[in-house]
Amino acid sequence: MDPFLVDHRVAWLLSGLHKQAYVATSRARARSPDVLSEDAVAVYRTMVRAYVEWALTQGLDPKQDPTAAINAFLEHKCAGPSGWSEGTYRRYARLLTRLHWAVQGGSLVVIKGWPSTAEAAPSALSKTAAESDEIEAAWSLGMDAWITGEEVLRLTDPVFSLAGPASAAPGVPVLPRDVPWKLARNLVILSLGLDLGLRFQEIRRLRQGSFSTEADETRVTIHRDETAPTARHRLVTASGDSEIDTSPGMVRAHRLLQWWLKLMPETLRGSDRPILPSTGKGGHLTPSTVFRILEGLGAHSPDPDHWLFHGGIQALRRAHIHMALAEGVPPQELQNRLGIHHLASIERYLG
Repeated sequence: MDPFLVDHRVAWLLSGLHKQAYVATSRARARSPDVLSEDAVAVYRTMVRAYVEWALTQGLDPKQDPTAAINAFLEHKCAGPSGWSEGTYRRYARLLTRLHWAVQGGSLVVIKGWPSTAEAAPSALSKTAAESDEIEAAWSLGMDAWITGEEVLRLTDPVFSLAGPASAAPGVPVLPRDVPWKLARNLVILSLGLDLGLRFQEIRRLRQGSFSTEADETRVTIHRDETAPTARHRLVTASGDSEIDTSPGMVRAHRLLQWWLKLMPETLRGSDRPILPSTGKGGHLTPSTVFRILEGLGAHSPDPDHWLFHGGIQALRRAHIHMALAEGVPPQELQNRLGIHHLASIERYLG
């Protein structure tokens, strides 16, 4: 093992501590929120050096393949009767993934769940996650910290196929006009959270007059969510041309929105009325209604207990962020797309 290479990789990773203050916990910070204490830096240096030395000894370069290096390191340290505790495992996973994210410009590092709980029954989290409007319970049960586009397609293709057979574009159904209006509404709710990354309050406040549709694109005016301090007004464009917009989700969102606007019952129409009513009489969606809708849709997926269907709109939004970052969308561009004032609000989804 080359000592110079070890020192270089350690210094390279530790540079992330000063590029992104979010990699540290509050206990590690000095009085200034963006400055780390000397003791904290010393602890992180010890942790990072142990990781780098072991990885290079095994022929794994953390700079070239961080996902393999981190997962192999954690698996090795948790093996045997004297393996790491779950708390130590998570502290290392949190630090290393965030350092790699900071120094590699948002590189995707997929960490497998804690070994002893990775096979825990997912159904144990459904009520907790739904009632708390949080999906952190999903991570605590040892599930993968990230969800990939391939996994989303596996879970949602059977759900979106309820509207019709799949088209040539991945995940985009051929939409008929003879499905129940509630099913159409529910699929649009799923798409708005998953494909456009909207918040619940943004979806809830959408009006039919917020949409401008043409043959090749749909423009949606998103009104600021007053309950989210970092939210802002914005305009989102969903393209219907997969050659222009490489994101299948944007194509699907465009087609589903146009389909829903044509399929909507006449009694629910009106530019000032909600685009997605809670009942046949109109009215606003509630969090509990959306939780039930998403759980009902999840029943048609190959994994009904997956956190994607039990965390409400926030789970869909998190999946949207994961997929966008994995596809190489710069965090700043994603920040603008989601209407967020501070980049740290994107970064907090990474831990």
